[in-house]
Amino acid sequence: MLDQIINNFIFSRLLYIVIVTLIGFAVINDLKKKDKIEIKEYLNIKKIDITLLLKYLFLSSIVRILLEQLVIFLNTPSTDIQVPLNIFEIITEFIMSCIFAPIFEEIIFRFGLYKKLNKKLNIYISILATSLVFAFIHFYNIDGVIILLGISLIWHHSFYKTNNLVYPIVLHFFHNLYAVDDNLLNYSNYWYILLTICIIGYIVTITKKQKN
Repeated sequence: MLDQIINNFIFSRLLYIVIVTLIGFAVINDLKKKDKIEIKEYLNIKKIDITLLLKYLFLSSIVRILLEQLVIFLNTPSTDIQVPLNIFEIITEFIMSCIFAPIFEEIIFRFGLYKKLNKKLNIYISILATSLVFAFIHFYNIDGVIILLGISLIWHHSFYKTNNLVYPIVLHFFHNLYAVDDNLLNYSNYWYILLTICIIGYIVTITKKQKN
């Protein structure tokens, strides 16, 4: 029974990685051929403003916390997701949730789908439609959709303002990290720890900029 569970876990994760990776490369290739858009122009680590990134990370965390409290107040079902318990599953989950998902899902949704929609719709409708699709694709229950829609709009705003996919990828990474850290930390404290890091980091970066 245990072997079957592990095998099913491995198969589902590998299948997810393969599918998302193939779709991601298909999106990149389609945009390059039809729209003459090069993905590398939107993946610029060197142009990352740490202060701005910390602001978006702080805002994303605040929105997540507030929306979680809202769905609790509305007595909607829990958004808790079953996560792996053993070290092998934790590592596998980390690779899937914190590496492949942030990179390729942002390319597929925040970049590919948005660029396609924006050719026919205005910017704001394109952003909202992209975020709605992203939220419903990850459908767990209605409160999960509400939370994902809220933070997805923040992630998309970071891309819209900077034209750099690295911002939403990093924000997506920290959001997904809780699925792995739930085995190591108290999940209820995760976002508050992240908020503290953001505040300290923001103060440090601002201080350094003022000195320079």
